[in-house]
Amino acid sequence: MLRKPQHKHKRSELSVMTRYAALVMALISFASWAGTWQLRQGDEGVMLWTQPHPPTSFQALRLEMRVNADPGALITVLRNTVRH
Repeated sequence: MLRKPQHKHKRSELSVMTRYAALVMALISFASWAGTWQLRQGDEGVMLWTQPHPPTSFQALRLEMRVNADPGALITVLRNTVRH
């Protein structure tokens, strides 16, 4: 009597497929979100981006810049909220 081979990996394959599907959906939503930012100003290596924030009249802001510093020192500065 021949037995059918059991598929031990079926559940893990489904889990991997679900993870890939979630990743694809996240990338699609991130790409659509990222497309709405508009560069407003770029001076001396600092770029200012804005994005509408409905239903309010406020604008979301994003600043980008390169910093030549040790990551630990940068975190220390950012966590020192008393100074800024």
